[in-house]
Amino acid sequence: MTKQQANWSPYDNNGGTCVAIAGADYCVIAADTRMSTGYNILTRDYSKIIQLADKSVMASSGFQADVRALQKVLAARHLIYQHQHNKQMSCPAMAQLLSNTLYYKRFFPYYAFNVLGGLDNEGKASALLGWGGIQSQGSGATLITPFLDNQLKSPSPLLLPAKDAVTPLSESEAIDLVKTCFASATERDIYTGDKLEIVILNASGIRRELEKTSTTISVIFSEEMARNKEGLVLVLDVGPSMHALLPEIEKVCSMLVQKKLIYNKYDEVGVVVFGTADTKNDLTVEVGGYENVMVLRDVKVVDGDLIDALHQLPRGSAHGDFLDAIVVGMDMLIKKYGPTNKGKKRLCLITNALTPIKDPFEGTKEDQVNTVAAQMMTHGMKMDCIVIRANQDLGVNKEIVKENDFLLSVFSNRSSSKKVYVETATSLLGALRTRNISPVTIYRGDFELSSKVKIKVWVYKKTSEEKFPSLKKYSDKAPPTDKFATHEIKVDYEYKSIEDPNRVVPPEQRIKGYRYGPQVVPISSAELEAVKFKPEKGVKLLGFTDASNIMRQYYMRDVNIFIAEPGNTKAILAVSALARAMKELNKVAIIRCVWRQGQANVVVGVLTPNVSEKDNIPDSFYFNVLPFAEDVREFQFPSFSNLPPLMQPNEQQQQAADKFVQMFDLAPSGKEEALQPNLTPNPVLERYYRSLELKSKDSDAAIPPLDETLRKITEPDAELLYQNRAVIEEFHRSFELKENPKLKKSSRRVLKEKPSGSSEEGEGISAVGQAMDAIEYTSNVKVEKVGDSNPVQDFEAMISRRDSPQWITKAIQSMKDKIFDLVENSFEGDTYEKALECLAALRKGCILEQEPKQFNDFLRHLHKFCREKNLSGFSEYLMSCEMMLISKNEAPESDIPEHEARLLIVKKEPKAEQGS
Repeated sequence: MTKQQANWSPYDNNGGTCVAIAGADYCVIAADTRMSTGYNILTRDYSKIIQLADKSVMASSGFQADVRALQKVLAARHLIYQHQHNKQMSCPAMAQLLSNTLYYKRFFPYYAFNVLGGLDNEGKASALLGWGGIQSQGSGATLITPFLDNQLKSPSPLLLPAKDAVTPLSESEAIDLVKTCFASATERDIYTGDKLEIVILNASGIRRELEKTSTTISVIFSEEMARNKEGLVLVLDVGPSMHALLPEIEKVCSMLVQKKLIYNKYDEVGVVVFGTADTKNDLTVEVGGYENVMVLRDVKVVDGDLIDALHQLPRGSAHGDFLDAIVVGMDMLIKKYGPTNKGKKRLCLITNALTPIKDPFEGTKEDQVNTVAAQMMTHGMKMDCIVIRANQDLGVNKEIVKENDFLLSVFSNRSSSKKVYVETATSLLGALRTRNISPVTIYRGDFELSSKVKIKVWVYKKTSEEKFPSLKKYSDKAPPTDKFATHEIKVDYEYKSIEDPNRVVPPEQRIKGYRYGPQVVPISSAELEAVKFKPEKGVKLLGFTDASNIMRQYYMRDVNIFIAEPGNTKAILAVSALARAMKELNKVAIIRCVWRQGQANVVVGVLTPNVSEKDNIPDSFYFNVLPFAEDVREFQFPSFSNLPPLMQPNEQQQQAADKFVQMFDLAPSGKEEALQPNLTPNPVLERYYRSLELKSKDSDAAIPPLDETLRKITEPDAELLYQNRAVIEEFHRSFELKENPKLKKSSRRVLKEKPSGSSEEGEGISAVGQAMDAIEYTSNVKVEKVGDSNPVQDFEAMISRRDSPQWITKAIQSMKDKIFDLVENSFEGDTYEKALECLAALRKGCILEQEPKQFNDFLRHLHKFCREKNLSGFSEYLMSCEMMLISKNEAPESDIPEHEARLLIVKKEPKAEQGS
């Protein structure tokens, strides 16, 4: 047996990166604040920069114990120097001291990587940072140094004669460049991150800056590196025909910018208005034409000033040309981004398209639109056309409207443009796409129809819930003067032993536990990994079924869309053939999906064919997740046919109710559908954003009243109610509203009372049903068994407990025992009424908990028990109250039809007569 020698090293590398840039009269030194060892982060707030003298600063990475030792040695030597010479060391002298100190320790060196910089006595940056005015040390140096060599515009150090070792960049450019370097390094180096500390030395002195720089937000330091940054130009019609609509347009556009400030604060937005008397755009100066088009704001990063500008749109007095305005907006995007940012450049046109566009010098208007659309495609631009056609657009030239609609449809057919018609302010609010969400595939692979037939498909999310923005906790403990305060709240969790509450359990001594009945079963991570279900990635067809078999209420979660692999002609043809065949036969497909390797669960869903109406858009499928059998919850409502004839509605009441329900149809024939889902925003979110803008300007401002646009979503439509007032009045006259005082009483008192109009014998099951409607399972008492004093309340408390599934079974069995005890120990029927009350509670509980079989078996057994024990009086009492079995109409889980449920009562009557 050989022994392996244990390796030990006195050194460790705590990571981190340092950078310095020297200009003509400044020096910038920066370092991150993360200190780690191996794959563990020791701290996120460790400063690696120290000021050695008034004009000398050093940043160090590596083994921080050695770094501290080196810093102490340099500080001590500098202090001795000050006492001996009565002045501070210059930056070149400090550099010589550092060099001598490191050389002296060469046989047992300081494991420290240092960057030293500062200003000399003449205020110039000292050339002690390396060639070209740059130096970088630490774990991210290999990533940063090549980038700096490329960006600093410095001459090569190999050129002779030697050039100045400083960069020609300005101080602000150097600072931005440092931020960009660290933004890139934190994305690739796990030992660099958290915060960026920057020290700037210039003639004014030394100042420090602290910036966040993590793998999630570091990229925002450089505008050019924002991946999802969108360039948007709003093209707004402000001509005379739009004046009545401009207040709503101002609100909608302001809302767009507010959302960008929250979700995409580095997006850039410009504003072009047309229909103004004045003209202000570059194309007018460069080539002429393009009159009545004004650039209200160039394409810049969104800010509060843009919101203020959109609240005060000018009212134009001329008829604008929307095509001229589109071209001006395209010119702004091309000059801003050039050939870059493809797919992230967007125009948004809002107009009523009631005025004609100008005739071109050559060709037709359609040719002109085709040329503009081709340029859009070349430069990777998209366009949203929102055409407002309000009801007041009367007396317009229909020929012009028809021509403009045709020209806008050419944009939709020849470019990445989308055209939407809106009639109301609510629809306008929903039509303007305020968030730019890039689609991401959730699956790319084979759609397996059989072992030999597979289609290459891509799956995207079609719809997803727009959730409330995440809000973070904010701490106000930091002093108001601290500009570097993050105001973050950090939460640490400690696990303590039950036997010794003062002892903290370390992570290696913890293990997960899973409840199994009353017990908790510990399962280690290794055991959990061994038994974990690991399906293979893929999408497989299970079969086809009629579309009528899949109910709309079965759909779960978000909707996905299946498309053929782009560019794969065979896959496109296969998907199209399958979709059209399914559409023709009215079939849907049931499929099994595992979106990624190692996914914990399998998804079963339905594919619905989506046959495209456009030649340039291929066919596809919509995918909806289906529930498993145990996830389906059907809520059955009792039929009017189960009620007594006097309580059933007559024909006139039925007609009044039908008209009342039809009155609320949102899509009546001949009218546009109201509150269309794709054009109706979430009113809660919209209300939040508007209040947020107000609070951002004045924290003490009161919440404004509900906007009229949102009021139409959240409140009944006053116009609709006025138009159907006759229907409402007829419904009101047809029904008499009465208060039901029995619902206010306890279940026991209700059982004792009879409904008005019923006979002594005809109390019926309706009384029991009404009584049980008053039962509420809301008890907070931890009841363990059904007692003698309040058995119904005890049963309700037990069956409502959700700390373990055993309480339902235990409550039902305990109530059964209590009913047997009451019946068997009764004296001349003195406990029959209480037993009936318990039986009614048991019946209701079994319906609610989907256990009808337990009650039906118990009721049969109870009748048999009464016959065997000569307790026929209780059976007769149950029959007089029409206590019957739970039918399928009451509980879908029951296997007893309605007529069979009543046979138990009918069959007992002859036997009771014979026995008497």
